[in-house]
Amino acid sequence: DMNASWAITTGTSAITVAVLDTGVLRSHPDLAAMGNRLLSGYDFVDEVEFANDGDGRDSDASDPGDFVTADEAGSPVFRQLGCRASPNSWHGTFIAGQIAAAANNAVGVVGIDWNANLLPVRVSSKCGAQLSDILDGMRWAAGLAVEGVPPNPNPARIINLSFGGDQACTASYQSVIDELASVGTLVVVAAGNGSGSQSRQLRRPADCRGVLTVGAVQDDGAKTAYSFVGSNVALMAPGGHSASNTTTTLILSTDNTGTTTVGSNIYGYKQGTSFSAPLATGVASLMLAINPRLSPDALIARMKTAALPHPILSSYASCLANDTVACQCSTSQCGSGLLNPLGSLQSAFQPAAVIAALGATTPGAKVVLDGRSSAAVGTPTIASYAWSQVAGISVSLPNSRSSVTQVVLPNSTGAVIFELLVTDTLGQSGRAQLYINLVNTMAVDPATGSDGGGADRWLALALFSLVCTALVARMNKKT
Repeated sequence: DMNASWAITTGTSAITVAVLDTGVLRSHPDLAAMGNRLLSGYDFVDEVEFANDGDGRDSDASDPGDFVTADEAGSPVFRQLGCRASPNSWHGTFIAGQIAAAANNAVGVVGIDWNANLLPVRVSSKCGAQLSDILDGMRWAAGLAVEGVPPNPNPARIINLSFGGDQACTASYQSVIDELASVGTLVVVAAGNGSGSQSRQLRRPADCRGVLTVGAVQDDGAKTAYSFVGSNVALMAPGGHSASNTTTTLILSTDNTGTTTVGSNIYGYKQGTSFSAPLATGVASLMLAINPRLSPDALIARMKTAALPHPILSSYASCLANDTVACQCSTSQCGSGLLNPLGSLQSAFQPAAVIAALGATTPGAKVVLDGRSSAAVGTPTIASYAWSQVAGISVSLPNSRSSVTQVVLPNSTGAVIFELLVTDTLGQSGRAQLYINLVNTMAVDPATGSDGGGADRWLALALFSLVCTALVARMNKKT
């Protein structure tokens, strides 16, 4: 339904979308045609031996390639990381094209959002990405300060993060995601991929709280054999799947022929949840063009509500946890349903409930819940407010029908969630939730033994174990 969706909006340059990945080939004609919409970004790859560009962090977010030679793969440090010889993936360039490739230029493909700014943030090169680089890149992309790095003049409202780790969400990762949510930045993540008998269970960041986790379906709506699943999956989107003697079941986007250098710019075919996530990212960006006050949790909730039901496919067995074959999705494993662009955009016209971010909170603290920034779309105005508590030890909510209320938090650790429901003068409603995690001030990240340092030194790029560069084709027909 993208044609019908684009009849509603093709996006706005007031919204910036960040792609945290391998960088972007700015020379690709379908990306170069974006003009000023393709921002300069930043390179956060810190360690020179893996960076492949001869230096550490710098202001050049272009992709020099992430190939690993056989000699490198045989060296002690690469071997210890389990890093195999591989050609350039051009992973970030492919995703950039899915989200924002130029429209109506008679070249190649078109991105979901025709007008948003695209912010390349390079966090990955040889052997994947260092956790500290990812976390710093996330914070910088959202406009937060990172030591030693110039401020980001174009903070992103959405971050696409098509990466997967090998363990559950840690406190350091969750802390950054929560920090981004407090400034209104949504993090869209790939559910993750497995091959053969490998586990299909969600791992960080796909299992972190507050992210939009996207799994992959085939062209018939069945869960792909490779897609991870689980209760934290929000919805499913096309991810492509291999079929004999055809490319029509794969995802097409901006690519390059170079295996160890930059080659010719082409349009390539790939598969993986890495390429499901940017479809949802583009739709969320279009929603913000309609209603820029939508919070990350509101975007997730509306996209889940708008999702199309999982199709009934009698030829497949029902998906189970850790299923390694294509299967019939259910809401318990594959989220609310299939990504629905048109329904998601229509839901963006409902008023936005906005709860002001809180500062540091501790057990027993008195806090102000402020919903005065809530707004309707167009000429309607907010007619009523209703505060409630949906989780945690119950507390008193005075003035629950006012735009502002003051509460005393429980005098114990644990999660507390408050919700604001607003209704506009047309009778349309919108909701937002405020998650407060009450912890001791000296809490330690159990995965690192510190208060937020790196855990896994390198994370596996979401698709490297699958056919990331399955087939390529020179195409200039689609626009």
